[in-house]
Amino acid sequence: MNDKVQNILSRLLNYDIITFDIFDTLITRQVICPTDVFLYVEKISILKNGFGNNFHKYRQEAEQLSYKKYGERVTLETIYLMLQENYNYTKDQCDILMNLELEAEKELIIPRIDMLYILNELQKNNKKIVLISDMYLSSAYILILLKKCGFYGDFEIWVSNEMGASKFTGKLWKNFFEKIKDKKTIHLGDNKWSDIHQVKVLGHEAILIKNSYEAYIESALYQYLSKYENGEISNSLLLGTLINEVYFNSPFGNKIENNVAIGLWLGPVFACFMNWLVDNIDASILLFVTREGYIFLPMYEAYCDILEIESQKHTMFYASRSATTSASILSEKDIQETLQIRYEGTLGNFTKSRLDFILPEKDNISDVKIELPRQQKYVMSLLTKYSQKIISNTEKQHLAYNKYLKNIREKIGDFPLTVVDIGYTGTAQYNLSKIFNEKINGKYIFLDVNVLPEKLGCSCKSLAKTTDKIHPIYENLLFLEAAIQVPYGQLKRMTLYENGDIKPVFNNDKQTSKEIKLAQKAFLDFVKKEAKWKKQLGSGFKYDFNLAEDIWMVMIQYDILPDMLLKCFWLSDDFSGNANWKYDIKEHKWISKNEKVPVVFSLEKNRFAMKYKIKNTVKKYVPRKLYEPFKYIWIKFIK
Repeated sequence: MNDKVQNILSRLLNYDIITFDIFDTLITRQVICPTDVFLYVEKISILKNGFGNNFHKYRQEAEQLSYKKYGERVTLETIYLMLQENYNYTKDQCDILMNLELEAEKELIIPRIDMLYILNELQKNNKKIVLISDMYLSSAYILILLKKCGFYGDFEIWVSNEMGASKFTGKLWKNFFEKIKDKKTIHLGDNKWSDIHQVKVLGHEAILIKNSYEAYIESALYQYLSKYENGEISNSLLLGTLINEVYFNSPFGNKIENNVAIGLWLGPVFACFMNWLVDNIDASILLFVTREGYIFLPMYEAYCDILEIESQKHTMFYASRSATTSASILSEKDIQETLQIRYEGTLGNFTKSRLDFILPEKDNISDVKIELPRQQKYVMSLLTKYSQKIISNTEKQHLAYNKYLKNIREKIGDFPLTVVDIGYTGTAQYNLSKIFNEKINGKYIFLDVNVLPEKLGCSCKSLAKTTDKIHPIYENLLFLEAAIQVPYGQLKRMTLYENGDIKPVFNNDKQTSKEIKLAQKAFLDFVKKEAKWKKQLGSGFKYDFNLAEDIWMVMIQYDILPDMLLKCFWLSDDFSGNANWKYDIKEHKWISKNEKVPVVFSLEKNRFAMKYKIKNTVKKYVPRKLYEPFKYIWIKFIK
């Protein structure tokens, strides 16, 4: 805990009685605004019961009518009585809706972690604690909510509807202070009028505990994310998680470093993709290619299981740019084609990583520096003498892949194939289409304009296009690549043994750190969380990929992610000739042996954002044959 927390705790220990407001001070809800709970109830009721249209609006109006009639004695029951009398709901329907509201309150309630710590420490020091709230819920149910959030103890609770007096009018405070007489007290709450002014005018002390939403609207995040406060309960749940559970949960500026904070970073992006796959089901076999398949496949299965829908035929499929590139080479023309893809490094590393061929040491050309696609002719002149040996080796890999596919189809069936991957240019799909001599489909998160499989007449679909706007994740792909590391390194080849067995062979990349493993579990848990929301809310839960991306971006830009995770971000890209990349937290840059790549904070109107807009515009209209040269110029001289 930081110094602010300790200082407040030390101060509180000097008082006889410490009083706390409850809602938005000790506990809060996992939605943007408290009234969004009613919207949550509305969507659930419509899906389960077939009624409840406009409930969130009528519920708020009924509460106001109840205050006019019952004053400070308003309870949840009087509110629903007004709902029944004024909005054509039957008694049975009101009972159903009221129970749904109570369930929703319990489901969405979360603690403010620092406040939980402070209260627990006060309890350890045997301090008298009183909870005081203007609320229509009963003290008994409030205790249930508190216990769900980790606040244990037989608290003395003064709640307005049971006392017939409120903090807002000051009457509840007068009654309270008359009871305790000359005891030294201090109050903590989030309402400047009810919790601070009304206490101080009576001569007592109070500390303002800023609620999460007020902290949010005063922050830089508000200008980026407020556009998503559009009445969609799905947006409210995601933003509520960011605002109330993660970034502004602490009123003292503490960073929350837990699984929810990590899962929120990529979980919504992956959930959007899983939902998109479900919405675009077809009769093919989904090939979840490694590395991505290592986390995508269990996400897809979990998503379908929670929603209780039948998944599309699918399997984990061992494939990588490197392995499929070498396995697709059957001629010198194929070798020449792979020289068109960007590479900068030594010739020896190129042949090893892309052609799965080790140059003879005696020829002494392994250390020759090359740049592709600029030096295609020169590189081909160096490789010509080895071309038959290269092809002889790749033919074995070609055979292994075809045997591998045959085994899969014998188990699943002779159906068309669809590669599932992050995307970009569809290299693995293109190579596999050549290897299997059939048109393989592709389903991706992102797709560039000039995708390779389309040259073969293959179908390529994606959740997003890289030229329709600046996609912060796509422009900072190193983060995504680093977050989906696998424990067995990168796939080098598929090998067919004499006994007929086919096994993948991986390189010797260092193993995935425990922090990355925990992060991947957090991503999966958040996908499950969204799947549960989808199941509860049906069509009322709408996936917004733009919001998911912007949450991803602000969590990087404003250092919301735990440092322990960021320090584990590294990446090796032998296929393109890059050395290991490492993320520098302080500089907000990815650093390799020869390059530094800054994070593109696309949410700001700066030179980086403008530069990437220009890039996307040019990329959208550049002819296919000029695409690789343009890509080379961009990476080499502009990026």
